[in-house]
Amino acid sequence: MRGKATVVITLILACVVSLAAQVEHRDLKSGKKRIRLVVLAPIQVNLTKMSMKGAESMMDEARNMELPLTLEIEAAMQGLGYTLDVETLSHEALAKDSDQRYAVDDLQKKFDAELQLMHRKSKGVRKGRFSLGDEVAKLPLNDQVDALLFVRAHGQVLTENKKAFGTFVAGSRSDFAVMDFGLVDARTGDVLYFARSKMVASLVQDSEEVAAGIAGAFADLPKISPSTFGASSLPVRQDPPASTADASPTTAMESGKPAESMAPVSSSADVPESGLQARRLRLSHVVLKSMLIRQVAPKYPGIASSNFVHGDVVMRVVIDRNGEVAEVVVVSGPVQLIPAATSAVKQWRYRPFTAKGQIFEVETQIVITFKIGR
Repeated sequence: MRGKATVVITLILACVVSLAAQVEHRDLKSGKKRIRLVVLAPIQVNLTKMSMKGAESMMDEARNMELPLTLEIEAAMQGLGYTLDVETLSHEALAKDSDQRYAVDDLQKKFDAELQLMHRKSKGVRKGRFSLGDEVAKLPLNDQVDALLFVRAHGQVLTENKKAFGTFVAGSRSDFAVMDFGLVDARTGDVLYFARSKMVASLVQDSEEVAAGIAGAFADLPKISPSTFGASSLPVRQDPPASTADASPTTAMESGKPAESMAPVSSSADVPESGLQARRLRLSHVVLKSMLIRQVAPKYPGIASSNFVHGDVVMRVVIDRNGEVAEVVVVSGPVQLIPAATSAVKQWRYRPFTAKGQIFEVETQIVITFKIGR
């Protein structure tokens, strides 16, 4: 019997992610209405730190979360075949056009009002009972834009003392997050899709869990392919983000280009000005896998294989601004397998992650699965 090690990009167990709502408009479900190009409205994030002294708003942390959430959403939608435009209504674009900024602000308020109703009667989305009105059509969007995506993220972060108090006395004992997603028809303003994802996780710390919650929220969206639309109708992206590149790590290395010659990949997502100070991003490996340009396969330790030792080695990894693995912290795994897993991952190389001219360190989670083969 021989053992082999495989790299696994994990999302998260279903027990920590629950979908409170996931409803499609009947026209979207039947195929009468089709969408391909979606414009992202500015994400609104609200974070609260809960301590023994009470609640405290985390405004800076909330602003800094806009970029990683944008990248996770972009990766999830790209996986379903959709193109997400994160530039047209970005903070930077709206700062240059006050009229458009006011128009988007008004739509954000209308979405919030409809959101309260959708929380109570989400099934009304199916019958087309929720709409932002035809003012959506007044936005100066490309004719190929099919829908707008509105996102609300709320998170509660507990201090260690607060968690202990909740465990042994009363109250909350875990961080949690709630995300709401609404796809709105770019012409009629009708809500075409609504999803609400609840996670026993931290928006700030738990990138894999957040990625799982986002992927789950879009799970009922129809998966599309280029053949669904005529080739001439597909929007062309001039600078695709690193999180949605088509090349797998193997393809990138077999292209004939040495890793050192490959240029850094720029994300299409704008970084909020306040976010430029946060030089380290926490992202799921779903976003980063297309940036992997050198992947060394772990070697199954002979003694471990002979003794039928198998399982997952879970690691938190920091990738520096040069794309090199700068830090590996083992979260869990069989002791006999940890050296092989960490040794391999330390040799991995990535394209440096850049956004708006800034280079970021990235923290992610990698899981190496060791299996006993036959």
